[in-house]
Amino acid sequence: MLPSFLMSMLGVQKEVYMGTAKKIVVTISLTGMIAAAAVLAEQYRESVATNNKYEMLEVSAFGTEEGESPSNEQEPQVPTVAATEEADIEVEDDRAVSSVNFDELPEECIGWLRIDAIDLSFPLMQGVDNQFYLNHDFEGKADKQGSIFMDCNTSIEDVYSIVYGHNMTRTKTMFNSLYDVEVGDTMILTTPDNGDEEWVCVSKYETTKFDAALELGWGENDVQRLVDAACDAANSSRYEVDGHKVMSLVTCDRTYAKADGRLICMFVQK
Repeated sequence: MLPSFLMSMLGVQKEVYMGTAKKIVVTISLTGMIAAAAVLAEQYRESVATNNKYEMLEVSAFGTEEGESPSNEQEPQVPTVAATEEADIEVEDDRAVSSVNFDELPEECIGWLRIDAIDLSFPLMQGVDNQFYLNHDFEGKADKQGSIFMDCNTSIEDVYSIVYGHNMTRTKTMFNSLYDVEVGDTMILTTPDNGDEEWVCVSKYETTKFDAALELGWGENDVQRLVDAACDAANSSRYEVDGHKVMSLVTCDRTYAKADGRLICMFVQK
């Protein structure tokens, strides 16, 4: 058995060791909390910066802070038949009704997407490839949140088109709100040539990057088959396309299949 003085020394050393260990644990915990707080602060800053950037663009595009058409906006004056008969001029008003002033938007902005049910409102970009707008904003500036953009191999007028956007889970921006879309929700797609078009969501489902809806080339003869498959995947009622255009909004879904996971919201033009 050890002498009492050695036992006392060992006890003191143990207390010193335990005290030091506790200090180390507390220091590590505080460091972790500070680092986590810094990350949250940066995420908040990014979220605010993104929201402010797009809100300012909406003011330019729509003319009001809320992104709505100005209440004092006057309807364009179109000459009446009576006014033109004397001059023997035939007037045909074929201008599309548009709520967006595209003169105030970047050249590569081909439209504007709005889904009021989930408070989604973004310019629709399209580049020469599908890489640039993955990490650049609508001004062409580097931004890891990217932009909302249409596949470079499709167009607004195609029978079937695809639109991509990041799922920014931390800042809750870009296409993160697609998770709140419901079948039946309305999307407004505004373009310079077609004006305001209404589309209806017919399907929302989780899948992988190998889904048929992520393939291009669907035409009038087979796009109904694609829509039927999407509705079946979402357990929603099938929707008759009846010659209208179809568009899928796509974002990543890492909770479904990690890097290969996708969330697809399919819309059909009304």
